[in-house]
Amino acid sequence: MASADSRRMANGGSVGGAFQPHLDSLRQELQQGDPTLLSAVAALLAVLLTLVFWKFIRSRRSSQRAVLLVGLCDSGKTLLFVRLLTGLYRDTQTSITDSSAVYRVNNTRVRGL
Repeated sequence: MASADSRRMANGGSVGGAFQPHLDSLRQELQQGDPTLLSAVAALLAVLLTLVFWKFIRSRRSSQRAVLLVGLCDSGKTLLFVRLLTGLYRDTQTSITDSSAVYRVNNTRVRGL
């Protein structure tokens, strides 16, 4: 029994056995302190975590979503807000208070484009 456990541990375990040479190579590269490889691994982890987080957020079914319009002063945020709500062009002026409203999205999609 002990010999089977020691063989399994020598092979890298039952899960990582096929990837053990790659893991050993990665471990050696990381121990050398190569900043390029460390940067690539960090970027890969950041992308993977972002994808997992995005999938988690997309999996939640919520009937309401919030949209925040941000930009520089006099860049047209209020005009865009009014155009989204009414569909019309209106003269606007610098807003002093927050603007908020419920916007219903038309969910009809055109197929075949």
